[in-house]
Amino acid sequence: MDSATNYKHRLARIVIPAGDSANDTSIKLPAGTCIAYAMKVYGGDGDANPIKLAIKDGGNEVVEPLSQAFLEKTNGGRYVDSLVPTNFRCDINVDLFATAYQNLATAAIIDVFFLINQDVQY
Repeated sequence: MDSATNYKHRLARIVIPAGDSANDTSIKLPAGTCIAYAMKVYGGDGDANPIKLAIKDGGNEVVEPLSQAFLEKTNGGRYVDSLVPTNFRCDINVDLFATAYQNLATAAIIDVFFLINQDVQY
């Protein structure tokens, strides 16, 4: 990451209990532009029942739902390049929706990480 850039990060957590297939939460993102994000799933049913994440602002999709296989941090290169690129304005509350394809046999904890560039404002 460029040391001259003013980055902030936020972390949200969603828990889907065993026997359920979905849950949601909201988080306030600071002013700036969200340039990247990632999702990490702890527990759950793994590849047999993947979890997808949708990000919305007031009911409007900010990020289309993607499965956990595409949202986990990768290795190599610059840190920001290991995250999923995106580009949406912040200084908003976003709603996060985590959904499994069927009810989970094992509870899942989902951490969602946002990287915000505060030097870029809409």
